[in-house]
Amino acid sequence: MEEQGIDLLGQSSNSLREYLPELFSAVIVLCGCLPELPPAWQQRPLVEDWDIPDPTAGDLDSHRRARDLITGRIDVLLQQLTG
Repeated sequence: MEEQGIDLLGQSSNSLREYLPELFSAVIVLCGCLPELPPAWQQRPLVEDWDIPDPTAGDLDSHRRARDLITGRIDVLLQQLTG
């Protein structure tokens, strides 16, 4: 992400239990694990599973591919939501 000018130092993931599903209108799952989400999260107005390959065991190029896939999907989603 640093290559894109985004500093992720100090960032961390949070547990889904820290959030109330009714406060969200969209849920995007990156890992192909949509069936494992609690039903309340699966029933939001917009739910998508992008199934992006997990780059953690890969090299730098696998991280770049994941980043670029996510960026492309975000671009399409933003066009859908604003278009």
